Amino acid sequence: MNRKDLLNVSFLAVMLTLTFSFLKKENIFEGLSHLYWNMMNRFFFFLLILFSGNLFASENLPPLLVAEDNYSRSDFTLNLFVDHEQKLTIQDISNGQLTSIETSSRFNIPIEEANYWFSFTLKNNGLEAVKRVIQFDEPFLFNADIYYQQPNGVWVEEKNGLSVPLKERAVPNRLPVFIVPLEAGESKKIYLMMNCKQDLLTVGITVKAVESFLIDEQFEVAGYWFFFGISLAMLLYNLFLLFSLRDELYIYYTAYCASFFIFVLMYSGYDLYFVTQPASHYDLVVSISISVACLTLFIRKLLNSPVTLPYLDKLMLFIAFIFILQGALTYIDISNYYFVVFIGLPATLVLFFIGIYAFYKNIELSNYLVFGMSWHILGLFAIAAVNAGVIEHNFVSRYGFMIGSMVEVFVFSLALSHRVRLLQEKKNEFQYALIEREQREKTALKIEVARNQKALEDAQIKMTRLQQVDDLTGLFNRPYFDEEFEREWQLMQSKRQPLAIILLEFNELALFCDKYGKETADYTLRLLAQKLVGCVGHDADIVARYGDNQFAVLLPNYNKNKCNALIHKIEVSTDLVKIPFKESQSGQIDIMVVGDALIPANEIRYTMFLDHVESLLAQPTD
Repeated sequence: MNRKDLLNVSFLAVMLTLTFSFLKKENIFEGLSHLYWNMMNRFFFFLLILFSGNLFASENLPPLLVAEDNYSRSDFTLNLFVDHEQKLTIQDISNGQLTSIETSSRFNIPIEEANYWFSFTLKNNGLEAVKRVIQFDEPFLFNADIYYQQPNGVWVEEKNGLSVPLKERAVPNRLPVFIVPLEAGESKKIYLMMNCKQDLLTVGITVKAVESFLIDEQFEVAGYWFFFGISLAMLLYNLFLLFSLRDELYIYYTAYCASFFIFVLMYSGYDLYFVTQPASHYDLVVSISISVACLTLFIRKLLNSPVTLPYLDKLMLFIAFIFILQGALTYIDISNYYFVVFIGLPATLVLFFIGIYAFYKNIELSNYLVFGMSWHILGLFAIAAVNAGVIEHNFVSRYGFMIGSMVEVFVFSLALSHRVRLLQEKKNEFQYALIEREQREKTALKIEVARNQKALEDAQIKMTRLQQVDDLTGLFNRPYFDEEFEREWQLMQSKRQPLAIILLEFNELALFCDKYGKETADYTLRLLAQKLVGCVGHDADIVARYGDNQFAVLLPNYNKNKCNALIHKIEVSTDLVKIPFKESQSGQIDIMVVGDALIPANEIRYTMFLDHVESLLAQPTD
């Protein structure tokens, strides 16, 4: 059987194993699924080891020669013993109750709860005593114990892992770390036992000199805290923007940053400085599910998918729901964590392709999304491939997801800043349009007000005119004549200029009205008014209807001679109006015209002069 055939068989085994794992968790066909579960885990584990090591290996592996000053080794072969029942002790393992398998110092944890024992030999090939650090390079092991025999045959046992609080460990480090002393020329066979409640992860065993360990530790601490510092700064900045702008998008972004920050804190083991119980550490695993759900909701809001991508919007809501559900299942039972391994990368790829489609559709800010998520996906591919044992474990593959996520968060922050600028530009455009519209409306309102003001003034003039004009003849009425006469009197008095008044009277108007009717009488009055206005022309200041059958003419700067001449002119003009009236002595209507002029003096009131002119109408004519 070649490796391709083994790969196909192992893939089939994995699928069947996952299928029956659900049966096991739901207690359906409990007896059959339990039997099948144990058989398939052993078969899958057999295939896994077949790929990574030699099934028929011997326990007599060459020792690791560790005398070199800066010694550091992470790629060596060791023996593996699998205790499926989790009952064997160090004595059982050292006495050979389990057959060992050769495997690499980087080990992939399958979907099975078991104790994994490793053995290898350290030899100090130097001339001086040394201390060597043995380290598991991941913090998520529940138990991580070391055993070795002293020259007197006494077993040294040191416990580590999440089951041991940080302050109770011999070396208070976030990772399981052990220090093994070696005398000059001494060899020690080391046994390591580990188990883990999280599946489908990878863990490595390294052997280092103390100095190398400290240098590497300082480098890792600096890298992690650089990541934490940058992430925390961006988180606080966007929290400030959240409280300032009160935008729903910033809620999802800050929740995504915070949850991913917590995940890295847990994944790196730095949370162990704050939490003391393994349950609390495992509770933080939920943060990865929350971060993917928040990322999905962030992308949905960033692209405004309910409007721009309505069908894909439903898919994104479904993805967010699935990860919230998966987080709840993981919180209930940490063994459900491995589901996120299967759905995390495909879901992220779906979101990435949604971003590409949005970019193709020219949706705003989709370019930021695609660029940022490409870094995130590269990091996820790296860590997933390492956990699956597909690629070699190194700095880039182990910490690439942190670098990718940090770039992604930074790019998303730029996207939010660009979005704020776009919103501000739209706001400014709206404000400018609003101001322009207000100015147009204000200008139109001013024009309308001016038009209405002009109409009002015209109406007021017309109303005033109507109040000053006689309805029948169209001449000024008596009240207006009296008002103007008083004003002209005072003016001529101040100028010492003459002022004249001419009165015209239609005698026997009542008899004429009774004889011919009101319409004929009104017509006659209008005709006389027209003749009077025609005679006076522009010389008169006021031509008014003085009484029912009387008309008056106010003439500034008219002396007696000019006044008499105008009276004569009026008499001649009215004589031409040949309207027969038998009741009159002349056989036609009788028109009387009188007038006078003087220079107003202080001792004479204008009413006295007016009474004087009226009295002329009562004098008999020649």
